[in-house]
Amino acid sequence: MPDAKDFYDYLVNRVVIKFIPKGPAQADNKCFELTLNKKMTYDQLSDKVGDYLDAPPTHLRFTTINAATGGTRATIKRNPNVTLHQMLTNTYYSNTTISANSLFYEVLELSLTELETMKNLKLFWLPEGIVKEELVEIFGSQKWPNPRYRGDITEEARAR
Repeated sequence: MPDAKDFYDYLVNRVVIKFIPKGPAQADNKCFELTLNKKMTYDQLSDKVGDYLDAPPTHLRFTTINAATGGTRATIKRNPNVTLHQMLTNTYYSNTTISANSLFYEVLELSLTELETMKNLKLFWLPEGIVKEELVEIFGSQKWPNPRYRGDITEEARAR
C-alpha cells in the first residue's frame, strides 16, 4: 500500500501531456491527453500511449514540438536511461524552446527496432521533367548501396 511519501512523489512528478498525431498520414488518429509521471522511461511512455491507442508500443515514435512555431523539433530516440522529464526539457536536445506539455506521435507500420536498422533513401522524382519534383522516401535494407540493387530502388520509387 502506498504511503505518504509515495503519494507526494506522485503529486510532484505527475504531468499532463497532450499527444497530437504527426502528419497527414496520421489524420485518422486523434489528439488526447494522459496524466503521466516525469520519471517514466521511453518504454513506459510507449506502453501507456499504446494502451490508450490500442496500438503496439513497439510501433510508436514520438517527436518534440517547437513551442515557438508549433512544428516538429526532434524525433525522440528510444533510450532506456532517459526519463520523460529529460525528453521534454531543452538540455536533452539543444537551446531551442520545446513545448513542455505536448508531443507528436506516430503509429508506424514497422517496429522502431526494424526501422532503425533500415537505411533511409531520399529521392527527388521528376515525373514531368525539371518542372515538377516529388520527394520520395524509401526505407530499405543495408544492401542498397550495392549497385546490383538499383533496380529494386527504381521499382520501389515507381510504385510510389
